[in-house]
Amino acid sequence: MNHDNQKALVERFWRLMEAREWLDARALLAPDFVADWPQMNERFPSPDAFMAMNEAHPAPNWHIVSVSVQTTEQGIVAEVLVTNDGGADFAVGFYEVRDDLITRAREFWIERRIEPTPSWRAAWTEPITKS
Repeated sequence: MNHDNQKALVERFWRLMEAREWLDARALLAPDFVADWPQMNERFPSPDAFMAMNEAHPAPNWHIVSVSVQTTEQGIVAEVLVTNDGGADFAVGFYEVRDDLITRAREFWIERRIEPTPSWRAAWTEPITKS
């Protein structure tokens, strides 16, 4: 599978997640799929575990916006923004693809926090107006 097709596969996965098309999203994951969340020290050891966690997520009224999906020599990198009634999270994920299926995800989830810039670095920053 070439890089453009791998990129399209990951983009499709996130679209299906937003649509809550769980079975179709699950079909894009290899039988030996593993997902790691290093910042939480958590591993989802199977596609079924990963999908069950997503289906059970308690955040009210969540939505996914794909910010960027890029190809690299090592695989696909995706940045998504997940909003819900309680706030928003950014995720940056690194995905490996084999035989037209996603085999591995390494995702880093970061809570979006809108707080005043600390005074020690305020002289060098400005607000991001996009995203």
